[in-house]
Amino acid sequence: MGMKHISDIILGFMVGAGIVFSILSCKRQEPTLYSDSDGGVYFNYPDEKDLQLKCNFADSLLTEPDYIDIKVRLKLLGRMPNDRLVVKLGASEVEGHPMTLFQELSEVVFDVGEYEKEMVIRVMRPPLEDSMYISDIIIESVNGMPNSGINMFEIFRIYSGTIFTKPAEWDSGASLYFGEWSKEKFKFLAKEVFKAIDFPGFGMDRLYSVHPDLVKSLRELGSEAEFEIPLYFNSQFNWKPYEKPPYWNDLLNRYIVDYDANVWDASSTFMQLANHEHLTTKTEEKYFVGDEDRVKEINASAFKFMQDYYNGLFLKETPIMAYGNQFQIPLFSDIDYDVIQPACWSVGHPETNSLLEKYYGSYSPDKLRFMIRTVVNKMPKRATLYFLFPVRIEWDVKEQQYHGSWDTYFTNMGEEIQGEQLAHALNGLFRAEDKENMYLFPQVDGLTVGMNTNK
Repeated sequence: MGMKHISDIILGFMVGAGIVFSILSCKRQEPTLYSDSDGGVYFNYPDEKDLQLKCNFADSLLTEPDYIDIKVRLKLLGRMPNDRLVVKLGASEVEGHPMTLFQELSEVVFDVGEYEKEMVIRVMRPPLEDSMYISDIIIESVNGMPNSGINMFEIFRIYSGTIFTKPAEWDSGASLYFGEWSKEKFKFLAKEVFKAIDFPGFGMDRLYSVHPDLVKSLRELGSEAEFEIPLYFNSQFNWKPYEKPPYWNDLLNRYIVDYDANVWDASSTFMQLANHEHLTTKTEEKYFVGDEDRVKEINASAFKFMQDYYNGLFLKETPIMAYGNQFQIPLFSDIDYDVIQPACWSVGHPETNSLLEKYYGSYSPDKLRFMIRTVVNKMPKRATLYFLFPVRIEWDVKEQQYHGSWDTYFTNMGEEIQGEQLAHALNGLFRAEDKENMYLFPQVDGLTVGMNTNK
């Protein structure tokens, strides 16, 4: 017999053996069949990972139920029995955890002809928050006999607890208005303010809209308040002013902002300053309340912030008459202010620097202090920082550069004064007061505009 013929026989044998093996290995394995003496039941879920359920009572914060009903699916294994089956369930503990609490586990009855059941398990509220309770529901017996179900599908695990976790949206929105997350703060906001547990995902305008009222409520609670929120202000959502704080007194009205004069402007100034100082509803009173020396210190610190703030408004091309609506601290001649160079009066912005140097000369810190003292003493009702610099910039899109121009100033009585006329008048005032010509204000020809210093 030739070698090729022998190899063909061997190859044919191997192929035939492989087919037989394949048929045998793919033969369907029937589950254990029922008999009169046994039965089988299993938890009817497609995968082992589905044999669990988490029941967090924190998700039901608004209703705070004593229990939550959950549904668990059971199914018969094998052929349909001729008699009804009574399935008894039990609960076992999981090492290291207290057991989930249930109302009594009822028996599950499969009548003749039924092969699937959905049973309700009543999970009771755990006694403690922030703890995880775990129990395994097991199939103890079927018609009084041990169950012969499917391995790994005879146990269903139930987790329960009242566990609050910080929502993902908190840091991207809610924290701006409500500060650091805490369980008590979240519960209060959800139950008493928003009536919803998903409020951290609300839009920024809706989050802000409750802030003034929330500040008022926490101020009324005082030391009894369980948490604090930042005193955050955003003019973009300035729909409602923040009311005058209960501790706001005459000293604060005089040196910080007069809440009795205009609550809208006062609210803006107060909240901008509080935000700058990172104040909250629990720290604001301690910061602001003090004797006159302390309140003067706050005024001096607020003035420094105001300079930076106004520089920012200038760079945003804001008209000067909008400055005071957003932030304005009164000026005093007996307070030694730490001044910084105005952006509009600097070589960095020649488009406005050249306008101001015509009437004020070159900048120096001492010159600016002198200008402030002079305006406070001679024109106390107009003693504001932005009053001194009636200029603005605007971006020219076509030329891709800034252009500087004089702005318009409006008095408290509605009188309109053009920016250059105002600077011209102030030049005359400053030169008259600078009798020794220490600050080198330029001599400018022409008539100044008369101004009523009482307006």
